[in-house]
Amino acid sequence: MKKILFLFLIGVGMTIFFAAKNSIPVSMETDMPLRPSDAAAAPVVIDTYDSMRKPVQMTFERVPERVLVHQMNMLETILVLGQADKVVCVTMSSSSASHARLAEEYPEEYAKLPEVTGKELSREALIMSRPDFFLGWGSTFAPRQYGTTYWWNERGVKTYIAGNSNRFAKRVTVDEECKFIDDMGRIFHAREKSDAVIREIEDELRLDSAETQNRAPQNVMVVEITDRTIVNYDDRDLVGDMVRRLGGRIAIQSRRLSPEEVIAADPDVIFVTYFGAADRPRAEQFFRNIRFNSLKAVKNDRIYLLPFSHMYTSAIKTVDGLRTIKKGLYPDL
Repeated sequence: MKKILFLFLIGVGMTIFFAAKNSIPVSMETDMPLRPSDAAAAPVVIDTYDSMRKPVQMTFERVPERVLVHQMNMLETILVLGQADKVVCVTMSSSSASHARLAEEYPEEYAKLPEVTGKELSREALIMSRPDFFLGWGSTFAPRQYGTTYWWNERGVKTYIAGNSNRFAKRVTVDEECKFIDDMGRIFHAREKSDAVIREIEDELRLDSAETQNRAPQNVMVVEITDRTIVNYDDRDLVGDMVRRLGGRIAIQSRRLSPEEVIAADPDVIFVTYFGAADRPRAEQFFRNIRFNSLKAVKNDRIYLLPFSHMYTSAIKTVDGLRTIKKGLYPDL
């Protein structure tokens, strides 16, 4: 009788043990137990885009653990939010100086990254990293680049396209950049840090009405100097929205300009964008040519350099772009 009772108690104990074990939440993608924070958190639903520019929703049941990142400002956002340990692969064409800056500004987070070559990697290399999330621009998910969002989604990889990249959003605005930062904060459960960045952007958009309300709107040009032409950025671009929100007015709505058109428009202030150290000398020298001596912006020394990363899909660099534009519009304040 005692033997039967002993065996019965062992059976009850094993039943309780396995019931408790099976109650642990398990990820369907990795067959690994979820952490308590992941298991308790409600799914995060994010509005983004697919490769056909159609709005889609992406549901994140848990924080991504194996992240692919394409483009510098996307990576820097991840570092600012303290999520570098989630990154398994970085692919982008970038200079060693850019990575040196990241390593200097975010030493602890940058040290957590896998090897960053500064080169575009092959799709095969990305697949081998076994990602669960791929973050990039619209151009990232072109068929001839890294494959469409559908291609990755079919393989269990969630995707996110920054709305301001390649004009995927209906309107390219500062608000769209704030949405991107907020989305990343929600996806990675880092809202405190993302909210702080957004507040900083909102602070830069505030103008002292007592100082600016009686001023006439200033005409502004934002241009890029190439070997063949002058590229003009207008109201359709993020920087156009930055200028407008800070009280300026884009002088010309056209993508290409001749020197004669610039002289005829005669803007109050000119911002010259550049991509990196190699492009900066040309940007600095262009308007020093004698043919531009009649421009008000030249006479009043109101030509400013603006890094491209601060005005295109700028993410956390949005605040730096706003500060540069604000200083150019109101140098006396």
